[in-house]
Amino acid sequence: AIYYMQQQGKTVLQIADYPGMLIWRTVAMIINEALDALQKGVASEQDIDTAMRLGVNYPYGPLAWGAQLGWQRILRLLENLQHHYGEERYRPCSLLRQRALLESGYES
Repeated sequence: AIYYMQQQGKTVLQIADYPGMLIWRTVAMIINEALDALQKGVASEQDIDTAMRLGVNYPYGPLAWGAQLGWQRILRLLENLQHHYGEERYRPCSLLRQRALLESGYES
């Protein structure tokens, strides 16, 4: 598969298999941090998304990305990472938990 992709002119990376995989764990943590900033009143949802799209050239703002990927999926990934590694940095913020509940149809 690697040879085939290289023949197609694609860049191939071989990355060790770790819980959460490289891209998804990074994206989930960025989304969680953006929700934490929103919850603490650092900036509005629109301002956070705009700043990240324009400031670091992300294809989506982290909050739009979270909505697109699904809050429940992001929550499960972070909970699994926190359980596996036992590190606080993977702890989902309460706003992520709230959005995941609302996404599932539960209303408080």
